[in-house]
Amino acid sequence: MKDQMEQRVEETASEQTEWMKANLSLNGDQLEDVREINHKYVEKREEVFMEEESAENKWEELEENWNEQMEELEDVLDANQYAKLQTVKNQWYNEMRLRWQTDTRHEKDDGMEDDDY
Repeated sequence: MKDQMEQRVEETASEQTEWMKANLSLNGDQLEDVREINHKYVEKREEVFMEEESAENKWEELEENWNEQMEELEDVLDANQYAKLQTVKNQWYNEMRLRWQTDTRHEKDDGMEDDDY
């Protein structure tokens, strides 16, 4: 299971980095920094998904994680690159929030049925 998680982390971080390289015109130094930042935060998000927490607590952790990642990226990107990323991030965030609200796979199964309350 850990190998699968590591593979997902690598793939997701690589996809994010490649998107940023293509869409933000990263230079060589930026590319390496962005790759490290993306890997770090994708790994943190995967860990959040594995936690035995409520969906609400997980979402709060994910939000904090995204904000921290954006702060680190702001130090690496120039103002134009960061503004473009911020716009796209807001779109992704809104889409993810909607999916999160409608998808119950992330919720902890407490073994109780709805009518047990």
